[in-house]
Amino acid sequence: MKCTECGFENPGGFKFCGNCGAKLKNICPSCGFENPPNFKFCGECGNKLFGAKKVEQGQKQNGVQFQEPEKIEKKEIERRDEKFEKEEIEEVMRESERRPVSILFADISGFTTLSEKLDPEELRAFIGDVLNKLADIVKRNGGYVDKFIGDEVMALFGAPRAMGDDTERAVRTAWEMMKFVRDNYKDISLHGGIATGDVVVGSISERPQDYTAMGDTVNIAKRLEEESSSWQFLVDENTFLLTSNKFSYKYFGEIKLKGKTKQLKVYELMEQKLSARIFIGREKEFSEVKNILNSGYALIGIYGEPGVGISSFVDFIHSNLPNSYKFIASDYGFFGVIKDMITSVGDNLSDRKEEMISKLSKKYNVSWHFLGYIFGVVFPESPLKYLSPEQIEQETLKTISDFMNSAFKDKIVIIDSFSEADRYTKNFFFKLPSYSPKFSVVVGFDKGTVDLEQFHNGWRFIELSNFSIDEVRRFLGHLSDKVPTDDFTSTIYTLTGGNPLFVSELYALLEASGDLIVENGFIRLKPDFVIPKAIGIRQVILSKVDKIPQSARYVLEVMSCLNIQNKDVLYKFFEDDLRSFAKAIDILKQNALIEEREDFFIFRQMIYKDVIYDKLLKAKRYEIHSKLFECASQISGDDVDIISIAADQAEKSERFQDAFEMYRKAGIIARSKFNLAQAIYFFENARRILDNIKDFSSIPDLYEFFDAFGNILYHVGNFQGAKACFESAEKFSTDKAKMIKAKRCYGDCLQMLGQFDEAEKVYKDIINQTEQDPSLKSEFVKTLALLCHLFVDRGQPGVGEGFGIRALQMSDENFKRNYKEIYSDVVNALGRAYLSMGNIQKARQFFMELYDISLGMDNQRLRGVAMSNYAVSLYMLGELESALLLFKQYLDLSRSIMDTRGTAIAYANLSQVLFEIGDVDEAVRKATESVKIFRDIGDKYGTMETLEMLANMKVLLGDYDQVEKILIEELIPQTDSDIKKSKYNLLIAMAMLGKKKFNEAKLYLDKAKQLNEDILNDPYYNIALSRLEFEKGDFVSAHTIARNAINLSTRDTDKIFSILNFLKIISPRASESVVFQDEKENYEKELKNIISRFRSFSAEAFKFFS
Repeated sequence: MKCTECGFENPGGFKFCGNCGAKLKNICPSCGFENPPNFKFCGECGNKLFGAKKVEQGQKQNGVQFQEPEKIEKKEIERRDEKFEKEEIEEVMRESERRPVSILFADISGFTTLSEKLDPEELRAFIGDVLNKLADIVKRNGGYVDKFIGDEVMALFGAPRAMGDDTERAVRTAWEMMKFVRDNYKDISLHGGIATGDVVVGSISERPQDYTAMGDTVNIAKRLEEESSSWQFLVDENTFLLTSNKFSYKYFGEIKLKGKTKQLKVYELMEQKLSARIFIGREKEFSEVKNILNSGYALIGIYGEPGVGISSFVDFIHSNLPNSYKFIASDYGFFGVIKDMITSVGDNLSDRKEEMISKLSKKYNVSWHFLGYIFGVVFPESPLKYLSPEQIEQETLKTISDFMNSAFKDKIVIIDSFSEADRYTKNFFFKLPSYSPKFSVVVGFDKGTVDLEQFHNGWRFIELSNFSIDEVRRFLGHLSDKVPTDDFTSTIYTLTGGNPLFVSELYALLEASGDLIVENGFIRLKPDFVIPKAIGIRQVILSKVDKIPQSARYVLEVMSCLNIQNKDVLYKFFEDDLRSFAKAIDILKQNALIEEREDFFIFRQMIYKDVIYDKLLKAKRYEIHSKLFECASQISGDDVDIISIAADQAEKSERFQDAFEMYRKAGIIARSKFNLAQAIYFFENARRILDNIKDFSSIPDLYEFFDAFGNILYHVGNFQGAKACFESAEKFSTDKAKMIKAKRCYGDCLQMLGQFDEAEKVYKDIINQTEQDPSLKSEFVKTLALLCHLFVDRGQPGVGEGFGIRALQMSDENFKRNYKEIYSDVVNALGRAYLSMGNIQKARQFFMELYDISLGMDNQRLRGVAMSNYAVSLYMLGELESALLLFKQYLDLSRSIMDTRGTAIAYANLSQVLFEIGDVDEAVRKATESVKIFRDIGDKYGTMETLEMLANMKVLLGDYDQVEKILIEELIPQTDSDIKKSKYNLLIAMAMLGKKKFNEAKLYLDKAKQLNEDILNDPYYNIALSRLEFEKGDFVSAHTIARNAINLSTRDTDKIFSILNFLKIISPRASESVVFQDEKENYEKELKNIISRFRSFSAEAFKFFS
């Protein structure tokens, strides 16, 4: 039977505890009912008492059971708040850990003179008496005497127990030691050194008495003691900075330590001084909050500097306003806080997610598909895969809004630590005013952690500042329930600067140390009070942690090893003693170290987690991380959140192969749920882990891993990353077909990156390897299609056509049936080739066939390609309205399947059409956005093509400086193609003409001709040349060349600009000749006829010809 006082497990039949003598209580392990001592079965539930198997309550997900925590009796809490039990201190001292500690060495001088006066035995007794009295001073100040070394004492402050102001205690000990020796002994003196920093503390054996500190800080303290003279204490810079408001120092200089390259700054302790430091009440701010809330549904942001009391004020609002519901935010996943809000109104929280979502969606009349999306649950016949990311986001936010308007109608939702929320939750609340909420919201966050500009109109903000001295007085009165004296208030205000967090912690430390005196309803400081400094945030936190039982500290240590304190993982970790775990959780909550929510435990402040984790030695960290991995992996199933926890723990325990497998598993699951961004995150982590693995022979399916990852990256337009993946896939394959496929995909990425020569070499190497191998026919045909694409991209569609026709000839009916995707690429390649060659009708036939193939394959990406290319053919035929409609559909489709490159292409094509139908501003915006996306994904070819299109627009818009910048700074330096350089020089020549720099225009036009003779057949070359001749006064040549430009124009848009140019040249002569007048009238009619087929035509486009 377990003693409720000390926890000792007693044999059955005893009435009193054999360990502490307390009367044993016959507590039922099933229901917690207290039974009479002689009962064998519980009078409340009927279960067997002594020796009964514990029945756990509250079935948890993943099969873990948990007994609800029993209430810890007040007596036990009070006992735990007092000094350590002897056994617990010894347990702490046996364990090694890393801590911020102040090390003190104090050495007694003058024994040489005494040895002449005293007998050796008397001298020994004298030294022992002095050292013991010095040790008493150490203990009185909360230090720990590490050891006596001859006639010196070594003491630790901050270990094994931190007090929160440990450095100050160390310096105060030194000061009191010197005063004690000076006042009581004539023939001896004292000197020493103090250093502060991280050390490793623990027992070097199994005995707690061998507890000591090791590390550089110890060596520094010892060296400072050696450097000091009689009546001198030297301290390092850390100690000086932490205590300079309490003690006066004199700069001693810099000393060089053995083995150190950097000099150490040293200070000499001079005297103790009274320092002053600070704290409030929030009546004004609370009144403002109430006034805003009373005016109707309100959205309020509370913010201020860290430590100003945001959480305390939010708690105060919650406790003082009815119908308010408080949540604490942290970035633990997709819509984290919103999931908390949803589950908080569930009728039965033990339901599976699917059941809970179904019930809530019916109860609050919202879509279970979008509610399921928030929780990562995909229901049958989900419409999500047919929607674009923007549509999914819009519908999800609307679902959340509808749910909360129903579930929290007329209530107040309060969110603390809003800055820690995931970006999806933040985005919803930023946009909340647009959803007409029927509830109020109050969010709290530290100043500077959230951009106020992101909140939509409708939010109101209240900034909390540090307290004034009067507010500090009221706050101290609230904490003590007494009236603080002026001196007390002033001292606290000066010490804390009015920061509420520091005031409350400082008050608690002073109260705990007994430095406060209460008389006649007033509270003041003792005359010899010791002020803890807020340094010490690590020391302050450790002092708080050190006061709780070792069992609770261990739970805290385990939690600190997790980035996400998932309950199920922790229940699994502590499944052997869930009852003790529950008690530990209760203690941690009561000490305000953690908060509890539905699926997680959360540190009240993240710095708590960091401080606790930092004190763990590597060996203990690895041990905990390894066990956490085992626990998480055992219960993970297909829950990517828990799988990612397992992966993280495996990595931190250096179980790299396990970490790789967990990240890979999470990536595969995320991909199956169409969450490509999450899949990329997990796959990227898996690939990163491989850098830590030297032997890959034991890792299966590495080819499949890199192939899958490469395809995802290619799909979203990350061609550089995809290229690296396919290169690795080829390396990890022993199968020839797989090697060829990986190589072909590698070449495809090179092509997408604009590295045409390298891609051509890869493709032709594949052709040589596959041409004579019937088993590799599919790869042979696919590579021919890629070569066709390659030469189209190079501006040599005629060469590309040859490869495409050869691929088409290889594609018999059997091949078309078995390799639909490859055949579709052959069709697409030939369509592009004919489009580039100007054979629009033939191109349309191929694109129509491609669209039909995509319907049969249910391949949305392929359907989008067919749609886009068909739209291009419509555009080239002047059917702009139809082209515009198809390009918009292609944009929506590309977004919905996260085809980043497709999105960029759609923007570029939309830009061209919008420009020609008159929406100039939107056209330029779309082109600029396209360039940005192409650049982001590393698509050099797409970037350059879209920049060229943008330059064309800007020539016609008269933005000539931008044309020069784009062409001279960006495009020309990045191409080796004379054909492209020729086109770029032509555009610069047109810009020069627009700026009336005719000599420069002629130079660029001549250069364009030198680079490519075929430029003579470009209508724009003839437009530019005719303008030069016209400016020279050679009307005959200008007239002839301008008419030639019209004849060379095959597209309506080109013909429009050619006719405009011709009319510009002939108009001045039309009145002089009937022939010219007739010619002018005929071309005006033709121009009117062409433009009539367009919805509208941009007046801006006439700028070049004005």
